[in-house]
Amino acid sequence: MKLFPEASRGLANRIGIFVLLGILLLYLAVGISLDSIKRQVNHQAEIDSVQEVSQSFNSLQDQVRQFARDYNNWGDVYLAIINNDIDFISDNYGITAVNGDMFDGAVIYDGMLADPLAWVSNGTRAPQKSSLSISTLEQIRIGVDKLPKEGRATFDFAIINDNKLQLGSASRILPDTAEALSFVIPENLSIGVILRTITNEQISYIARNSNVTDLQITQVEKQSKTVMPIIGVDGTAFAYFHWLPPRPGSELLGLIAPIIGVIFVVIGSFGIGGARLLRNHAKSLALREEEASRLARSDTLTGLPNRLALKEYGERLDAKGTDDYAVILLDINNFKKVNDLAGHQGGDELIKDFSKKLRESVDSQIFIARVGGDEFVAVVKDSTHITELARHTVNIFMKATELCFNYHGLQFPIKSSYGIATKTVTSVAFDDLLGDADRAMYVSKNGTGNQVTIYNTDLDAKYAAERKIEEALRVAIGSPDELYMLYQPIVDARTMKLHSVEALARWNSSSLGPISPSVFIAIAEKSGLMVELGWVLLKKTLSDMQHREDLRVNINISPLQLLAPEFIPTLRCLLIEYEISPTRVEIELTENVFVSSCDIVRSQLHQLREIGITTALDDFGTGFSSIGYLQTMPFDTLKIDRSFVSGLGDNETLGNILRSIVSLGRTLGKSITAEGVETLYEAEILADAGCHYLQGYLFSRPQPLDQVLRPGADILPSSEPCVWRLRHALAG
Repeated sequence: MKLFPEASRGLANRIGIFVLLGILLLYLAVGISLDSIKRQVNHQAEIDSVQEVSQSFNSLQDQVRQFARDYNNWGDVYLAIINNDIDFISDNYGITAVNGDMFDGAVIYDGMLADPLAWVSNGTRAPQKSSLSISTLEQIRIGVDKLPKEGRATFDFAIINDNKLQLGSASRILPDTAEALSFVIPENLSIGVILRTITNEQISYIARNSNVTDLQITQVEKQSKTVMPIIGVDGTAFAYFHWLPPRPGSELLGLIAPIIGVIFVVIGSFGIGGARLLRNHAKSLALREEEASRLARSDTLTGLPNRLALKEYGERLDAKGTDDYAVILLDINNFKKVNDLAGHQGGDELIKDFSKKLRESVDSQIFIARVGGDEFVAVVKDSTHITELARHTVNIFMKATELCFNYHGLQFPIKSSYGIATKTVTSVAFDDLLGDADRAMYVSKNGTGNQVTIYNTDLDAKYAAERKIEEALRVAIGSPDELYMLYQPIVDARTMKLHSVEALARWNSSSLGPISPSVFIAIAEKSGLMVELGWVLLKKTLSDMQHREDLRVNINISPLQLLAPEFIPTLRCLLIEYEISPTRVEIELTENVFVSSCDIVRSQLHQLREIGITTALDDFGTGFSSIGYLQTMPFDTLKIDRSFVSGLGDNETLGNILRSIVSLGRTLGKSITAEGVETLYEAEILADAGCHYLQGYLFSRPQPLDQVLRPGADILPSSEPCVWRLRHALAG
């Protein structure tokens, strides 16, 4: 007998209906939740794929940028362009593009070049016609002209060339030392363009590294796929990356779908299995993303954080409003010489060794990044004495890296230039601080050895003041009435007769007033105006001497002007134009000339001697010269610096040193001139020591030529009493 069978059946039906409804609601809830998760995960994966493709693409661009920094800051190539040495340029610049080892295209144009020089992979060593159109070269020129004047920035772009995507980086070709850099003439600078073709293998690598599929390059934007624009030389998008982004949400849903079916049979195991699967899959995706992010933010050579990582680190500091931190920018001195002598492999080994020593010398609290070929940035923070901490960190870096680098028997002493900028104002952004450190570092590069400069606003003021003087000097050179010459007599130490005069430059600016020669000459050397200024002053001197056939003249020449290929031919032409005998001219050079290429200096001095011009080594005893230099360099005269003359009456040791210098010079067969003679006693000691000639205020201050000794006279009229007493003293 059945009790309430209909009721039981109805209850069962109702329970069944409720269970069915519950199952349906569970399906609906789970379905909505899973679909929402799928969409969110897929959307985030699409966003991440854009970032990863962009970072991988930027990494390739960074490599091209680095090649451009290395090859366009190459002193020998800079000189080869000036000298029109196409073979050297092809053998050292173009051959890398021909071989296709690091880049497969290169173009050099503008400056001293009449036509562009170009090389391509698997082409000939001889330059070919540029594959870049005239309009493309013009766009690149516009981009390069907008680059900052300081530092080593490049203009980066992409183009479609021969139906292939090429990445390019361009900048002016400059010498690689701070000293030589200060002498360049902007109008003579050429533009170097480095090109690298993006191969199908590299596109596949980007796709694998970014976890995307069907990665393609098109010139039309497709709305159906994820897209990233590619920027051309004019700053606009001309092509696009398209791809199918990963769908981890869909993959995840497909993976757990069978489990969902089992869940409704075994609810408990669904929760455990599904959660575990979801967690493991999400963890795997997170690990892959983390690894891709790490690679995009790491320098491939050293493993240190790269420029992207530094940028993000600075943005985090700005976002947190962090104060009390300092940026240290350091640059390896003469790194180009290591590349020249040991090759790029040797340079890479040095960078890796240097980076390792930097990282191991300090704890992990100090952020260190490699931001260029031989440039590194360190950030120190969390200290109320941040300047002292930054100095202490620099000292640690110096001690850790100052040992010689040995590469296959070649040894290179490692010295670095450091710039420090500390954050003292909350509103100052990290990028501004980095720029301040960069300016301080380039001040350090003006010195030798390990140099440290701490940024302060005086650097800005000094820079602004020097810019005013530089601009006024450009005007004066273009209209040189403001520039004029004074002359100081040089007398025979025994007869007291006039032997010659030294031409000394003066400048009375119409806008700034009188400017000291020590100031405007230094600025001319830094700004690259020295050669142009040197020709203006030389022409003024020769013009003054044109009608004084009885007078010899000493002319100061900058080492950079001496090393210019056109110096000797131009000087010959000017002597002919002004009807000046070469035997009346003596060229004075400072000891800084030894910093330059000794072989070139020696050759130039021999050529001057061959045409009858004598040469003098000025300020002797205060710089770099040695007996070895004096024996091999054909100088005719040594001019003893005034520091050895001043105070002769009070310093017996100084007198002994001076006699030794004179004895050395006479032994080497040189004429000896002493500068800075101001007293009769000094003149007597110098004459007794064996000096041939004397120069100084005792005889005359620098003055216009019409006040210098008249032809045939023995003494300067203004100095007659003192010269008479001098003669009397020397005779006694």
